[in-house]
Amino acid sequence: MADTGRTYRRQIVVMLLIAGCLVGGAVGRCHAGPTNADFRSLDLKEKPLKIHAKEDGWGELPALAITPEFAYVAYDVREGYESHVYLARIPRGDSGAAIERIRIDVDGEIEFAPSVAVDDRGGIWVAWSSYRNGQWTIRATYVTSMQPSREITISTAAGFDSQVKVALIEGTTWFVYTRWDEGVYRVVANRYEAGVGRPFTVHESENPVSRPDFHLLDADRALVVWDEYDGGLFRIKAREVIQDELKQVEDLCGDGYAHNWEPHIAGTGENTIVTWHRVPGGSDRCQPAAALPGMIGLEDGIDNPGDRETWRVRCFADGDGNTWIAWASRFMYRSTRFYMRRLGENGMSQTCKVDFRMQKNFINWFDCVCDDRLVLIWEYSGSIFLNEFVLPNLKEVGFPSARSEMADSNQAGWRIIAPEQAQYSIDYRGENLSVYFGDHHNHTSFSDGRAYPDVSMLLARDHRGLDFICVTDHDNTLTPGEFAWYKTVADILTEGDYVCLHGYEASKGWAQHDFGHWNMLYPGDGDVFRYEDGMTPAALQGYAVEHDAVLVPHHVAQKFAPYDWDYFNPAAEPVVEMCSVHGIFESMKGNEEERDKVEGKFVQDGLARGYRFGFIAGSDFHNCFTALSEEAGLTGVYATSLTSESIFEAMKKRRTFALTGGRIVVDFRCNGHLMGEVIEGASGLRFTGHAASPDSLVSVEIISARETVFQQVSRRQEISFEWETRAPDSAAYYYLRALTTKGDYAWSSPIWIDPSR
Repeated sequence: MADTGRTYRRQIVVMLLIAGCLVGGAVGRCHAGPTNADFRSLDLKEKPLKIHAKEDGWGELPALAITPEFAYVAYDVREGYESHVYLARIPRGDSGAAIERIRIDVDGEIEFAPSVAVDDRGGIWVAWSSYRNGQWTIRATYVTSMQPSREITISTAAGFDSQVKVALIEGTTWFVYTRWDEGVYRVVANRYEAGVGRPFTVHESENPVSRPDFHLLDADRALVVWDEYDGGLFRIKAREVIQDELKQVEDLCGDGYAHNWEPHIAGTGENTIVTWHRVPGGSDRCQPAAALPGMIGLEDGIDNPGDRETWRVRCFADGDGNTWIAWASRFMYRSTRFYMRRLGENGMSQTCKVDFRMQKNFINWFDCVCDDRLVLIWEYSGSIFLNEFVLPNLKEVGFPSARSEMADSNQAGWRIIAPEQAQYSIDYRGENLSVYFGDHHNHTSFSDGRAYPDVSMLLARDHRGLDFICVTDHDNTLTPGEFAWYKTVADILTEGDYVCLHGYEASKGWAQHDFGHWNMLYPGDGDVFRYEDGMTPAALQGYAVEHDAVLVPHHVAQKFAPYDWDYFNPAAEPVVEMCSVHGIFESMKGNEEERDKVEGKFVQDGLARGYRFGFIAGSDFHNCFTALSEEAGLTGVYATSLTSESIFEAMKKRRTFALTGGRIVVDFRCNGHLMGEVIEGASGLRFTGHAASPDSLVSVEIISARETVFQQVSRRQEISFEWETRAPDSAAYYYLRALTTKGDYAWSSPIWIDPSR
């Protein structure tokens, strides 16, 4: 790129329209283009074509290629504890021919995230990430007349190879993917010609790189793009490759504090465009962004996103070489709308909103390719749909009269590293225990959350300042490929003073039978244990015990999924979630006016039954960028070291405390016993407590049998106390609760008194 004088540093931020109503069904197979008068809204009422039904296995991650006669869609399907790649051929137009489907992988285990390209002879290349016998590779096959050839292994390295893209031109096929090996991240290209591959490294870095894409300008020239976590920010990088010569790496994001990830590239010549997701500093709203060579002063879009945010951004070139940006936005994580804008000499066109006719549209993924009509595919709740329609008449598309430079955002907005927390450690019975803070509960785009797991895990480390994290996407949508990819990345990012745990959320099937939700946290390996008809929580708890896992009941009194205390199992459930973004679940007190809470389901209700469990807290954030400016649940643990094994040992021994967000340290003991323990046969009780907070404390209390039995008031950042009382006549529990002037709470795990022994 440097030799042509092109620069990709200009970018467009295309802000989102305020949503006026819920979105309905998908676009029709073919629809006439609107006139200029109705360009701002394209209402397509025809039903979409269902390519894959979730009843045949959960379909995901569709990729698209087209010819004038056919649309080819590659996707992977969850089948039990495996996933496999399929290819569908869909006739275009009104031929009435049937859809053909074939399975691509021959002897697969976890086959994930395919890419597809078609050559001028109608042959199809399909490439995908493959996980077999504990090793990740890149595989591909060539399909003719819907018959796959033998599989080709594109990568042979022992590292983690993933996220492949395939494209071909003039008889040459390129594969581009990411690789992690021995602490080095790479973007790798493999150029196949006459059956011979020539792999080479496009980019190498100690920074995490991910989500590559590329565009072939000719057989020997490509523009490769990727996102890279550089200096605490996700940024979009690009590099032009001419034969074996690598041009200078370009940063497409320009100045300003913002996270940018998942680039996509399309177009021809000077109209080539790169699009991606962008979250400006000080915001938690995702917007489309783009860069292209030779354009100055691009129109900066609509200034008020309202409650909508971008969920996926793509770009495409139509049959006349015009370049378009397309994106899906989501309202309250449920209803989706589709928008398009065309790039022209005068900047960006007006925004066209395309209505999808579905009652509840929840699109995680879409792809689009265009010739004389736009072909659109998307995943919705495990099913995959296709539609195509004629684009608006380009001669009648309006362009704004004014153009403006995009204003770079220099707002810091987020913490680069969380404020330094008090380092606290104790010597207890020959062990040195240190306090570590983490979040065991949040979601990503692998279920109903925002951004990828690696984005969430890196932001948790460098912006939230956490010691450990666990991504817990929902079991009903999480596929084997996604879960295997997430666990591998979690292991890669676990190093030094940071731990990424393995886990998921057991949710929909269990909640439909009034059992509740759990987070399943694995100290080692484990699969997603899915609900089957007739199961009770005993099956899930048994699986947790078998795999030495920790099962965490959460939002226990939330009306949409209350926990059933009748099934509590302390062997599987040593800790319970005290609070999250859904609120505090200590007791009904304070929740009396909340219509979404259920009496009799709170944490104190479980303690009143005589159950013994520790307290933890998690955010349950579905937007990892929201977590950069606020927190709604954190866990503190007393562990011997910052390792997965030590964190799980602390949870199982109930050496934990729950926080609403502030980094409060609590140390609570009775007769020398630490929180989480049971004291047998004591004649008198001597409690000692300590609380330290970045903000001034209001009080510390000891709670027993739903009542405050001791309180000390203070306006200092640290409180220490002693309190003596006689031993109870029957079994009892005691725990510490601290409150700060900022309104943050901390709860120690209980200490239990068993006078009968």
